[in-house]
Amino acid sequence: LTLDDNAGSPVDTVQVDSKYPTELGITVKVETGTTSGKKLTFRCATLGIEEVFDNFTLDDIADVNLQSELVTLTDLESATVAPNNLPKNIAATALTGGDDDFVGITATDYVNSLTAFDDTNLGGGQVAIPGQTASSVLVALKSHAEAYQRLAIMDAAFGNDVSEMLAVDTTTYRSNAAALYYPWLKGPKLDGTSGDKWFPPSIAALGACAHVDRNEGTQKAPANIAVPFAYDVERNTDGSTMLTDTARGSLAAKQINVIAPITNEGLKIYDAQLLFPVGETRLRFIHERRVVNLVYHS
Repeated sequence: LTLDDNAGSPVDTVQVDSKYPTELGITVKVETGTTSGKKLTFRCATLGIEEVFDNFTLDDIADVNLQSELVTLTDLESATVAPNNLPKNIAATALTGGDDDFVGITATDYVNSLTAFDDTNLGGGQVAIPGQTASSVLVALKSHAEAYQRLAIMDAAFGNDVSEMLAVDTTTYRSNAAALYYPWLKGPKLDGTSGDKWFPPSIAALGACAHVDRNEGTQKAPANIAVPFAYDVERNTDGSTMLTDTARGSLAAKQINVIAPITNEGLKIYDAQLLFPVGETRLRFIHERRVVNLVYHS
């Protein structure tokens, strides 16, 4: 969002960008400052964050950029003489446009990003690259988890039906340090606009791990846990469920953890199996792996 200055013929003076790529809906409000300058309010209703910078002048841009969790400001160096080079007052206005460059990110980039966590001082826990299902990414997640005593949580590819999932060759990324989840989840768009959005199942699995850590302990399997934000999962083209009892049993036999609707209970995570290789007899369930990881790092 580009803010105009207070000149008679307004020109651009400050640019406001989301600090991180997001669809969460960030608004900008500009008012007259309490004692001088301007009062800037940045708000993200979805995250419940509101930031207020009162008595703002262009000299404060660096401080705002350092303190804000939501935005980055850029001085567009308006030719208007101070103090009329300050932003013009506006009602709460959403950030629009921009380019997060996701299209330019390759599987190799995601794989290389894991090196940021190549530090045992970061401890155990889970590692995931939500929504990324290329074989090279899943193999890298597995290798990272094994090397640093962590749990890799993997996503099934979007659009796979049960027969396609059962046909997937998981050999190269099977491990007693990895878990695979299926299918993708349907929920509301996070920017507040109408319509649905598809989310990778790994985010529900990560949340379930955090839930049991906080409420019961790492020894508890992150299963039979409701998914709070989603209201459906992928279905057959005719709208019928893919996840019959028979289908769930077949997927479980292949160590694929299913998220499915339960009557009167909403969506729940079934099972908590590791994607263990053939012959594995020691660690076969997620809570077992997570307890071992906890002991190791402790």
